[in-house]
Amino acid sequence: MLLLLILVPIALSPGKETSSTLTAVIAGGAATLAMAASEARPWAVRISWLAWITVVLALVIPGSPNAVVVTASLILGLLLIATPFVIVRRIARHEIITGTTMLGAIAAYLALGIAFSFIFATIYGVNPEAFTSVTDGGLGEFNYFSFVTMTTVGYGDITPVTDLARAVVVFQTIIGQIFLVVVVARVVSLLGTGRTM
Repeated sequence: MLLLLILVPIALSPGKETSSTLTAVIAGGAATLAMAASEARPWAVRISWLAWITVVLALVIPGSPNAVVVTASLILGLLLIATPFVIVRRIARHEIITGTTMLGAIAAYLALGIAFSFIFATIYGVNPEAFTSVTDGGLGEFNYFSFVTMTTVGYGDITPVTDLARAVVVFQTIIGQIFLVVVVARVVSLLGTGRTM
């Protein structure tokens, strides 16, 4: 589901409205299912359901003002930022490190990248001058930018300009690399063995 979430906005990039609504449905669903599957506290699962439903309703109303769309992006970004922590909490309790544990770590990493794409979309929605070379401001562009940033590839085609955008980019780069090196690498190195994390 997370891979689908990465590909849908890119595939539907010309249809920004359709792409945003479909992405919100998939993102909220992925976060809510991840919360439930990771055995998050019941109140956290209920909040994720409520956030998801609120965002979808806000986006399906025709002619929603930009402030509503920006707020919806922020809510989804925050929901998706919470998701990796819930997943990691769950996989840290696995007694034997299995393929499921590894997939959980990868899902948490992908959720982190997707969360930042919603945060970048929020920043862009508030201030379109925050990034250079953004063509349509759709989630496809920000998914691309987020993963290029988090993996430290840094092609340089989209560049943060404002202090806030730069600070978020630096934060994502640091968090993404620490997560990849500490969590994902540790899980992969322990695959098939007992837990010693």
